Amino acid sequence: MKNKTTIAQLRKGQGLTQEALAEKSGLSIRTIQRLEGGDDASLETLKSVARALDVEIIDLFEQDEGQNKNQELEEYSQNFSKQMLQREGEDKLFDILKLLLFVLMLGLGASLSFINNNLLQIFSALFWLFAFLALWPLLKYIRLSLWQPRLDRKYPLTVGHYKSSKQAKSDKFLWWKDDIARPIMLIFWGIITPLIWTLAYVFHLF
Repeated sequence: MKNKTTIAQLRKGQGLTQEALAEKSGLSIRTIQRLEGGDDASLETLKSVARALDVEIIDLFEQDEGQNKNQELEEYSQNFSKQMLQREGEDKLFDILKLLLFVLMLGLGASLSFINNNLLQIFSALFWLFAFLALWPLLKYIRLSLWQPRLDRKYPLTVGHYKSSKQAKSDKFLWWKDDIARPIMLIFWGIITPLIWTLAYVFHLF
């Protein structure tokens, strides 16, 4: 069943062509044509058109249709807010787990001072340093490749809208795709890490 929309009238009233409305709303011309023809669309698409025409979503439809769409929008907004809060809570859980792991690593580092054997202490300290430095890129990879996709599936309404505080600072950062971080990490993994193991091996021999 087709919807009775007023999009074409509103568009023409503002002197816009379908191409102009598509560009202004960030949608395709085909999408505008389907909307004007009465096809169903997501609430996000309707919001984009309403913003472009500077009207409310309810104004995109004739009176009876508009009331139904307005009710759908309210339900969507409630579900969206609920999912955002739930996702934020789960995302903070990852930060808590990372903090606990950080504290654990510091505790392990402090415990190295109780090792009596000098060579073993040096070897253990170098290994701890390697593990400590490698841990953060690994956690970032887990967050972006496993944790966030899982939350996307669990809270689909938040996809494209939610950004954790960490993501806001480094949006979908992967070190091997970053022009600055890539050479630094390649030097670390390709030169420093082998050097650490070599020194540890030499000290162990002598």
